[in-house]
Amino acid sequence: MQQVKAFIENELFLETADDKTCIRSAKKGVRFLGYDVRVYSGERLVKLVSGHGTCLKRTMRQRMQVHVPQERLLQYASKNGYGDMSAFIPASRPGLLQRSDLEILLMYNGEMRGLANYYSLAQGYKKSLSKLIALAQLSLFATLAHKHHSCIAKTMSKMRLPDKGGYGLRVIVNGKPKLYRLFRLKDHIIPSNVHSSVDDRPSLQWLKLSRTELVQRINANCCEYCGKQGGYMEVHHIRAMKDVLGKTQLWQLMMSSMNRKTMVLCIDCHRELHSRNGLPNWRAKVRQHP
Repeated sequence: MQQVKAFIENELFLETADDKTCIRSAKKGVRFLGYDVRVYSGERLVKLVSGHGTCLKRTMRQRMQVHVPQERLLQYASKNGYGDMSAFIPASRPGLLQRSDLEILLMYNGEMRGLANYYSLAQGYKKSLSKLIALAQLSLFATLAHKHHSCIAKTMSKMRLPDKGGYGLRVIVNGKPKLYRLFRLKDHIIPSNVHSSVDDRPSLQWLKLSRTELVQRINANCCEYCGKQGGYMEVHHIRAMKDVLGKTQLWQLMMSSMNRKTMVLCIDCHRELHSRNGLPNWRAKVRQHP
């Protein structure tokens, strides 16, 4: 080990970490970037007959493989709040109860698909991830059941897709029904750019931090204040109706008359509202002078 360290430091001008640097048997392998890297020798033996007699030979000898470490999966399930993976007991995630059903589904899909993409280089990754993915799916059902004061069995029955198999949610987008399916490991296909982006984690911040509900954002084709058609729309939220009751600005009168805490605005109106703490009363002028 001292000779290896001397070569790395003196010849390659690199530093070594004592807690991560060791010499081990290739059969035991090492942990690298969340993978277990080790060699594998096949257990199957074949009999070879030659002029000098017969001998046994392994069909596979010393082939390098990468595997999924199970302790990493336990840590992933605990970190994301899926439940107890060792006992296979799912748990709901109270932090997602304020999200819509579709946003909860898409967040779970992003986490499961990102994990499958990362470990798609491993040997038999679908078999290794099957228990964790099943626990994540049950955690989704438990979260939706907790949100709607139901049970997991009724939630699964409601989301089951008898015609296409699996589970999913149907929402109305632009007046037409659209299906969002729950991620299934058997349908996962290794992406073509997996070798270039295997270490990239999927970004879920737009689902965790966004205050705009997804279906509202998709269906919003018109600004409710200026009347702009098409383009990017956002939903303005207020904490309570008392924030606009009795106020004199036009946008506050509109929200109080509609008796709701959200208003679909174009990006220009939304920025104007937050930058000046209000919107100009130009809409009334436009109505007077069309």
